[in-house]
Amino acid sequence: MLDAKLETLLAVYEEKSFTKAANKLSVTQQTVSNQINMLEQQLNCTLCARVKGQLVFTAEGEIAINYAKRFKAVYARMREEIDENKSVPTHIKIGMTRAVESDSIVASAISQYISCNAGINITIFANTLKKLYEMLENFELDIIIIDSKPEYPFFASRLLDSDNVLCIIGNNNPLSHKTSVSLEDLKNERFIMRPPSSATRAIFEAALNSIHESINNLNVVLEVDSKTTIKLLVMNGVGISIMSKRNCLHDLNNHTFVGLPIEDLNIKRELYLVYRKDFPHTTLLDNLQHIYNISDYT
Repeated sequence: MLDAKLETLLAVYEEKSFTKAANKLSVTQQTVSNQINMLEQQLNCTLCARVKGQLVFTAEGEIAINYAKRFKAVYARMREEIDENKSVPTHIKIGMTRAVESDSIVASAISQYISCNAGINITIFANTLKKLYEMLENFELDIIIIDSKPEYPFFASRLLDSDNVLCIIGNNNPLSHKTSVSLEDLKNERFIMRPPSSATRAIFEAALNSIHESINNLNVVLEVDSKTTIKLLVMNGVGISIMSKRNCLHDLNNHTFVGLPIEDLNIKRELYLVYRKDFPHTTLLDNLQHIYNISDYT
């Protein structure tokens, strides 16, 4: 089990009170004080102190808390793997960026994986890319699915999907009869964009910057977070937009609107599975990747 002193430290941190921590742990307040004192002596530093009646943690205390969380997560993961006998996992924790979380294709593939594997349980966490990497390193996550190239060589990764970004155009727009659109075409249209935090928009802006252009040169009339709303606005001729091909494949096949490549801009959106190199269940990754690739989204 996790060292009692670290367990006590985490309880004090979570409760912000020695008394409440003692109640949570079903011990006396003196026991909590003794555990914290012993830990401070071992680490030769002060972990927390009272400032104006508030319990405040020092910089050293914050470091100790972060490592205590890591130790606790590693211990929990060890127990899970022992229980699973390191063969067939029953509980997998998957982290995603916010953009991936809202991707219906990823959600559908995971649902299909669960349907095909009785007894599997998957928990999904959405967070920033930085936090996901931190949680993966701390054994709080098994896999993360991200929409940018992996940054850290000490993690393993697989390319899950590589997808083109298209300009989507209403059927009544004269541009819909072309086979591709130019940047000059885009400048003459009303543009509907996702917010700056959107991965697709970031890719689009990077592509523009690579040819010394800027999104400021486009007539952006609306910024909308919902992809469904953007599709409806494009369909009704309010403006044009950009979108991952797989995110609008159903609409393109049903001729709801047109999707065209943008000349001189090679825009791709890539999805990666990232995991620790010691992750034991590579068969799970194979199966998840296979289901994603063969799924029919038409």
